[in-house]
Amino acid sequence: MDIIGPQLDRTSECEAVLRTLPAWFGIENALLMYKEDTAKLPTFAIKQDDRVIGFLTLREHFPTAWEVHCMAVEAKSRGKHLGSQLLEHSEEWLRKRGVEFLQVKTVAATSKSTGYAETRKFYEARGFVPVEIFPELWDVWPASTILAARRQLSWPVGGGEVLLSVVDVADAVVGLLRGFAGERNEPCLKS
Repeated sequence: MDIIGPQLDRTSECEAVLRTLPAWFGIENALLMYKEDTAKLPTFAIKQDDRVIGFLTLREHFPTAWEVHCMAVEAKSRGKHLGSQLLEHSEEWLRKRGVEFLQVKTVAATSKSTGYAETRKFYEARGFVPVEIFPELWDVWPASTILAARRQLSWPVGGGEVLLSVVDVADAVVGLLRGFAGERNEPCLKS
C-alpha cells in the first residue's frame, strides 16, 4: 500500500470511501463537501491496487495550527491501522512545515453514538486530548468537541535536534480560537 498526496484529483474514489461509512457520513451535503474538499485542501490517501481505500484531508487555520478536516477508511479496510498510517504520514508532513498544533472536531461524548465514541477513542489513543465542547457548532448533533494533539516536536538545528514540548495545549489552542471565525463565521469563544 502506498500513501499519495498532498494534492489529489480522486474525488470520486474519496466519495466511494465516504459512502461505505453511513454512520459517520450519512448527511448528503456534508459528504459532498468532504468529497470536494479532497481536491481543494491537502489530502493524503492510501492506495491498494491503484484504488483509494482511505484518505485524510487537512485544513490550515494558522501556519502553526491545522485541523484534521476529514479522515475516512473504507468500511471493509477498517481495523488494519490504515487510519494510524494516514495520521502519522500527515503529522510528519505538518512537522516539516513547523506546525505545532493539530486539532480535530468530532461529535462530543454527550452523544450516544457508538461510532463517534470509536472516533474519540482513536484520536485520544494517539495523544489528542479534549479541549472544549461546543453545544451548537453543528445543527444536526447535540454537541461537538475539539480534540487537540499534544506533541513533542523536533526541528534539525546545526547538526542536532531541538525538542520542543507542548506543555499546556488546552490554553494554547483556546488562545488560538479566541476571535477565530468558526464554521458559522462567529467567534468561537466569548470573553
